Amino acid sequence: MKRHYLRDTAGFAALSGASRLIPLLPRSAVQRLSRWLAALIYKRRHKLRRRALANIDVAFGQTISSARKAAIARESFETMVSTGLDFLWFAAGPPGRIRRYVKFHPSFAQVIVSSGPLIAVTGHIGNWELLGLAATAYGRSLWSIAAPLSAPAIDSFLNRLRARNGMNIVPAKGAARVVEAALRRGETVAVLADQNTMPRQGGVFVDFFGLPAPMSRLPAVLAARTGARIVPVWCASGGEFYTAHALPDLDLPATGLDTAAITQRVAGALQQIIMQMPGQWLWAYSRWRYIPKGAAAARYPFYAQPCK
Repeated sequence: MKRHYLRDTAGFAALSGASRLIPLLPRSAVQRLSRWLAALIYKRRHKLRRRALANIDVAFGQTISSARKAAIARESFETMVSTGLDFLWFAAGPPGRIRRYVKFHPSFAQVIVSSGPLIAVTGHIGNWELLGLAATAYGRSLWSIAAPLSAPAIDSFLNRLRARNGMNIVPAKGAARVVEAALRRGETVAVLADQNTMPRQGGVFVDFFGLPAPMSRLPAVLAARTGARIVPVWCASGGEFYTAHALPDLDLPATGLDTAAITQRVAGALQQIIMQMPGQWLWAYSRWRYIPKGAAAARYPFYAQPCK
C-alpha cells in the first residue's frame, strides 16, 4: 500500500510539474521532446515494443516487410508520447492554441455544426484527447466517458484539464444512464470504442483485423434507445498541426437495430481508419488479450489468454 501511495504521489507531482512546464515550450520544442522520449521508450521498454510488433503481425501478417512493421511501431510510440505531451500543451495552455493548430476537415466540420443527438465513436488513433478539446472549443456540447485511473489524484487532475473548455466527463460506472439522458436532450456523446469490454461488462466479440476481440456495445445500445446517429471520428497528426476527420454516419436501420451487428460495423470503421494511418494507432495496447472459446489460439499474439 505504501509503495502504491509513494508511486501515485510521485506521479501526480510529475504530472503537475509537466502541466506547468510543457505549455511554456514552443511548438517545435514539444515535438522534439516527443520524438526523443518515444525513441527512448521504444528502445528501453522491451515488453511494450514486443507487444506492438506482435499486434502488427496480427493485422498485417506477411503482407508487409519486417522493416515496415518496425517503422509502424516506432511511429506508434511517437504518437503515443505526443498524445500525452500535446494534451498538456493544449489543455493547460492558452485557449487560442486549439483554434490555431487543430484544423477541421470538411467532414468533421459538418459534424460540429450538425444538430440532434450524436454518438462520436473513436479509438486510440492519432490524438484522441484533442478531439474533445477541439469540439468543445468550438462550442459543441460534449459528454465523454472516462474509465477511472487507479490513482485518484491523477485521475481528477486529468479530468479537470479535459473539462477546461466545458467538456462533461462521466465516470464509466453508471455512465450509460447519464449519457443516454444527454442524447435525449440532443447532445453529443464521445465513446473510445477500441477497448477490451468483455460480454459480462456489456461487450461482444467482433471481428477485428481477422481475429475476434471484445468491444463495447454501448454506442449501438444508445443508438437503439435514442435514435442518435453514430459517426466514426479521429484526429490525425500532421507534424506541427492536427486535423480532425469524420467518416460518414453508420447506416442504421429505422427499427430492429441489432446491437451486435452495429458493433461489428463500428469495429470495421475503426479498422478502416487504422489502415489509412497505421502508425498512429496504439499498437502497444493488448487488443487481442482474450481468446474466446472455439477460436484458433495459435493465431493470437503471445500475451493472449483463454477467455474464462
